[in-house]
Amino acid sequence: MSGGSRCNILPLEVDLQTDYFSESSASAVRAVFASWNLDLCKAWLEDPYWGVGLDLQLEEETKKYFPTSNSAREVRDRLVAACVARGVVFKYNASVEGLQLLLPEKMDADAAVPQEAVAPQEAVAPVVFGAAAAAAVPPLAPTMSNEAVAATASGGRLGGSAGGGGGHSSGVGLASERARDPSGEGEVVAACHTTGDGAAGPADPRVTNDGGGGAAATPRRSKKARGPRASDDPSTPSVTAGAVVGPEDVGTAAGSRWICRLRDGSEHVTDKLIIATGGLSFPAVGTDGTGHRLMRVLGHTLHEPYPALTPLTGAHPAGEQLAGLSMYGIELSVQVPGTRKAKVSERTSLLFTHRGYSGPAVLDLSHYAVKALTRVSAASPQPLVMSPRSGGGAVLAAVATGGGGSRYFEMGLPSIRVNWTQEPAAVWDERIRAGGSAFVTTLLQRHGLRERLAEALVSELGLGGRRVCDVKKTERAALVSALTSYELPYHGHEGYKKAEVTGGGVRMEELNCATMESKLLPNLFLCGEVVDVFGRIGGFNFYWAWLSGRLAGIGAAQGGLRPKTKRAAAARRGAAATAAPTAAAVTAAMPSPGSAASPTATSSAAAA
Repeated sequence: MSGGSRCNILPLEVDLQTDYFSESSASAVRAVFASWNLDLCKAWLEDPYWGVGLDLQLEEETKKYFPTSNSAREVRDRLVAACVARGVVFKYNASVEGLQLLLPEKMDADAAVPQEAVAPQEAVAPVVFGAAAAAAVPPLAPTMSNEAVAATASGGRLGGSAGGGGGHSSGVGLASERARDPSGEGEVVAACHTTGDGAAGPADPRVTNDGGGGAAATPRRSKKARGPRASDDPSTPSVTAGAVVGPEDVGTAAGSRWICRLRDGSEHVTDKLIIATGGLSFPAVGTDGTGHRLMRVLGHTLHEPYPALTPLTGAHPAGEQLAGLSMYGIELSVQVPGTRKAKVSERTSLLFTHRGYSGPAVLDLSHYAVKALTRVSAASPQPLVMSPRSGGGAVLAAVATGGGGSRYFEMGLPSIRVNWTQEPAAVWDERIRAGGSAFVTTLLQRHGLRERLAEALVSELGLGGRRVCDVKKTERAALVSALTSYELPYHGHEGYKKAEVTGGGVRMEELNCATMESKLLPNLFLCGEVVDVFGRIGGFNFYWAWLSGRLAGIGAAQGGLRPKTKRAAAARRGAAATAAPTAAAVTAAMPSPGSAASPTATSSAAAA
């Protein structure tokens, strides 16, 4: 799907000021990007031994890298092959139902997992699921004492953003997992769902699937060996409201464990947990926001998620007569109320749709409108209806007041404007003055406007059938304004259904930017779209997936960074007390299905 199924896997260059968006700490975001530059990331993608083994080619015009095969499917398949070569095991058609944190001092004979089931064993190859997380796993001897498994829940894409638009980073990633029954006879597995196209995944003996699309057989603990479940024992520690990791726990948090419960009743005990669920965008491929809901339950605070890189809806000139028309070489800008300077899209193409506007230029800036529309709709139940100004009178009235105002500003919405040819107003004013007896539509087409657009603009201005020499001064000013600063009428957006990424997410201030580990919960790592960072069109979200997944993978493999000073410990406790709810204790499991705060039973698949 990404890059028109060609997979624009990486940008040529990055400018954090213009290419990425976040409401979190700018210094934290910069620190993550400083951990792995584009050259190193590209080398990993191309290296057949240490990396993925892709042949990449640069598209000079768009400054994007694509695989030479122009196939997103190849990217996915090579990522899967690279993971399998390193010992990764996948489980398909599995749903993560809940998570629970066990602190080491509570893990006794009555706990959900017997001591012998979690004690360190011989070193084995780390098992990591997904495209970005695989970057952290070298093919040499491992340094971990426990299996590193990334488990993902049902409902998503295999191989992360390789198959998804805009570079999704998806999947409940449970990394460093010991998914083994207490008897030691079970197999190590990781959980995920089928690929977006229904494929059952790679044909490898380590990949388990029941062959019929159902959940693969997963080892369960016998009643004799397992003892009571954690959920059956009220004394079993859970993620509690107020202080997830208390003062006495900071020094021992490295020995904590997570329990991952699947829908089929099996439980997987993990040393490290990587949340790589993606967001809510493009639900057709399985994303459903499970990661965001889990993080709320676990005490993290989020910048409210919203659809980003999504088309806008609105009535454009001439209605549906322009549907399907693509414009190239335009300049699109957005100005937020209360600001002096408009933000200009880096991309220069726009597509008229049957419902409004799309194309790279629109998608790159649509999140400004989406956030404002969400705020306005929450304040007023009345639907917003905006249409093109019909007839020359309304347009001339706007020009007479200076032309710089916006009816959108009055409602607290950003103004989105188009310069159809990227040429200044003075150039068009001179052309019109010297236009002579040519028809207005002919003049516009002569200087770069598509015929349908030229006719639509002239009709909207009331200049249909008019010759340039007959255009009055006020009409000329209105025409110049429509050509160089046309305000796109919009009233909504296509939402998550067509959004290529999800904006918002877990605040970067609550993560260790050196490891992507949670500052509130031990051995919990986050990456990809579940975090409050997204990029514009052009491979930028892939890059975020690769580098944030790499940091999370390395952080999990190395055990994360525990507080080493009293000041660090106090900071962690303060963050937990601030972010966590103050109600009665809650488990780290998802709320029961059907409750008001309950996430859906399935979660998206594939790691960042």
